[in-house]
Amino acid sequence: MIQRSGYLSRFTRTLWLTVVFFVMFAITFFLYLRAERQTEHAYELRHHSFVLADELRQSSDDLTRMVRTYVATGDPIYKRHYQEILNIRDGRMPRPVRYEDIYWDLVLDDDRRPAPDGEAISLLERMRLAGFTTTELAVLAMAKANSDALTKPEFAAMALIEPPHPATATNRLKAMRMLTDTAYHLAKAGIMKPISEFYKMLDERTLKAIRDAERFATLLRLALIMLGAALAFLLWSAYRVLYATLGCSVDELQERISRLGKGELSLPIPVARGMEDSVLAWLSGTQRSLARLDAERRAAEVEVRQLNAVLEQRVAQRTEQLEAAGRELEEFSYSISHSMRIPLRALDGFSKILLDEYGTTLDDEGKRLLNVVRDNAQRMGRLVDDILHYLSLGRRPLEQAPIDMDGLVRGLCAEIQAATPERSLHFSIGELPPSRGDWVMIRETWRNLLSNAVKFSWESDSVLVEIGGAAGNEENVYCVKDHGVGFDMRYADKLFRVFERVHPTGQYEGSGMGLAVVKRIVTRHGGRVWAEGKVNEGAAIYFALPNKGENHG
Repeated sequence: MIQRSGYLSRFTRTLWLTVVFFVMFAITFFLYLRAERQTEHAYELRHHSFVLADELRQSSDDLTRMVRTYVATGDPIYKRHYQEILNIRDGRMPRPVRYEDIYWDLVLDDDRRPAPDGEAISLLERMRLAGFTTTELAVLAMAKANSDALTKPEFAAMALIEPPHPATATNRLKAMRMLTDTAYHLAKAGIMKPISEFYKMLDERTLKAIRDAERFATLLRLALIMLGAALAFLLWSAYRVLYATLGCSVDELQERISRLGKGELSLPIPVARGMEDSVLAWLSGTQRSLARLDAERRAAEVEVRQLNAVLEQRVAQRTEQLEAAGRELEEFSYSISHSMRIPLRALDGFSKILLDEYGTTLDDEGKRLLNVVRDNAQRMGRLVDDILHYLSLGRRPLEQAPIDMDGLVRGLCAEIQAATPERSLHFSIGELPPSRGDWVMIRETWRNLLSNAVKFSWESDSVLVEIGGAAGNEENVYCVKDHGVGFDMRYADKLFRVFERVHPTGQYEGSGMGLAVVKRIVTRHGGRVWAEGKVNEGAAIYFALPNKGENHG
């Protein structure tokens, strides 16, 4: 059933053949309808031709009746009807509606006329337009000429009872004899004989056209029946080939695919004998493969869950070990830092004593060396104090109380401005929603952020620091933004690490622990902290404190 390159499958060939036969059936059906219309047209033409020929016969009879009635009665209306019949036949007056059904001897005494039907056209011209053959027209022209010739004795008969002749019984009898004698009947026969010959010729020609059209329609009808039977056979064959290709009905295949798409893999798909190379057979193989893969997946999931349980247990143990090691390291660092304070203070104190007691006797090199010892002892002492302070943040308990952020920040800004009178500091303070937490720690957070903003601003006499915040349903966010040196966002994570710097060491004072302290305080309150910045354009430090729930201890 697989279609090879350059090879059409049996179903495709059957389908194309069905399409070809359908097109042939449609064309044949169209030709059949056209043939039926041609047959109807032949009948209509036959009827119309006989009506035209009969109109010549009827007009001749009407003329005879009108002239005889006029001679017998002397009523001028019949002479007027006689002239109107001639005028209509010769195209001097419009032809009335349904003229073929009008008998002038039955026109009522009120002399009402039928409504005219378009422009005036002669009877012979209508016959030429009807498509008569040359021979047929010649015969009709002879009948028309004989009828026109007959009007001469008819006008002569009417003249016998009109002035200047008296309308006596003798004249009427003489005129009637002119209209009934042998010569008149022979002239009348000269009209009817060509019309009779025309009827025969027309009958033969139109019957032949009708029979030809009917024979063609019959052939097309037979062709339609044969093509319809062939098309039905091809459709049945296409269905059988499609069934063999699919291995089942389309509805059943759709149902199987729908179940497979929904993940129903437990029930196998049965395949009938002889359908091993069908779409259903391939679908059955796919179902078995998917069922096997699903079973393997379930087994793997069980194994993964077991491994995850073991891994979680080991991670928990390792985390507990690391936390214990971290606590031991903090305790060790705290103890060592306390121990280092005494010798460092001793170095600072003894260096000062030596400078005070023996400063006058020491040379410049000795004084320089003692100052170096004292400066390093003081620097180490400040570093130890920072370490002890950082470690103490994790040891002291948190106090939970409402905090007026706006008042706290404004007080700090006033302190910093008072401490640096040589610089023009401007703090732009926006909305600062209140929060809860440890007032001392939160104040230290703000002090570190504001001090950093001033320190890392451009070295100018005017410094702008923007402070703002926003209240939220889950947390309140606060921000301190400067317009100083900024930093590269690639090193944003280093800002909050202990002793990590993003600027060269020695360019700015400090131990590099200010933002690490901020992160530890905010984290202990259950919040988060992050930074945004751009080199030479400034930095913005954000921290968020939760609105709901309890802070972390």
